[in-house]
Parts: sequence; structure tokens; C-alpha cells
Amino acid sequence: MLPKFIRAFLLLGTAISVANLAVQAQSKGSAAAFRGWPVQSQLSDPAIERKVEALLKRMTLEEKVGQLVQYSAGVRTGPGTGRTDYHDMIEKGQVGSLFNLDSANVVNEFQHIAVEKSRLHIPLLSGLDVIHGYRTTFPVPIGLASTWDPDVVEKAARVAAQEASASGIR
Repeated sequence: MLPKFIRAFLLLGTAISVANLAVQAQSKGSAAAFRGWPVQSQLSDPAIERKVEALLKRMTLEEKVGQLVQYSAGVRTGPGTGRTDYHDMIEKGQVGSLFNLDSANVVNEFQHIAVEKSRLHIPLLSGLDVIHGYRTTFPVPIGLASTWDPDVVEKAARVAAQEASASGIR
């Protein structure tokens, strides 16, 4: 088994390579190499493309890598990072997304740092794993699927969505 840092490096390299291939295929106006992927003209607006290109040119390598970094900063669903320096890391552009933030106030706190204090003011992506409930816990998705009752699954998902939305989670 490879050490964690080597596995992470290989995974990052693979992700960058795949993204580069996708960009190359799209820049040629063809998605032939990626059957089923949308053609660039269906995905983008030229004005947005210019803004993205200008932003990428301004970014340092560290900031580009930072956009690929995601930490679980809130309620843990697995092993935690033990980090407490998210404020500083976000301000330095070293974090692109935070997962498991279960409060709109906390999301907003981190978001304000990203858009007001970081060099390029890039907003964070945030997410919360609400796959089997938010405050009300339902069976895991495979358990719900085993009911063979799409209406039950839909109702459980609706309750989870309403509870999360009521707490300010988007």
C-alpha cells in the first residue's frame, strides 16, 4: 500500500490530467473523446469563459491547488482532520470547499472570509451530507431502496430537504 501523500499526489495528478483532456476536447469543439459529455457551446457563455480565463491567469499554483482542497470542517461523518485553522487557510486561498457545515451562520462566516479577505475573493463551495435525513434520521438510501416504494423514498427526501432548508442549508 502506498503512503497517503503519494496516493493523494497520484489522485491529484489523475484529476488534473482528466480535466486537461476534457478542456482540450472541448476547446476543439468536439466531445468525441468523451461520449455523452456536452459540447462546449452548450456549456458556456463567452463572457463567462473570458472571466474564468482571466481569473485563472491571476491565480498562483497554490491557489489553483487550493481550489481542489475540500475539508470536513463541521459535523464529522468520518475521521476528522483535527484542523482548526480554516479561517487562515481560507484567507490564503488554500481551501476551495468545506463539507459538513450544518449551520447557515457558520457557512456565512467562512464565506465572508473567502469573498472579503482572500486575495481573489473566490467563494467557497459548501455541502452537507443529507442522504438519510437532517434532523430526522431515515434509513440509508439502500435501505429505503429495498422498500421498493418510490413514494416513501421521495417523502423521506422531502422531509430531509425541508429540515435542512429551514436551518439555512442550501
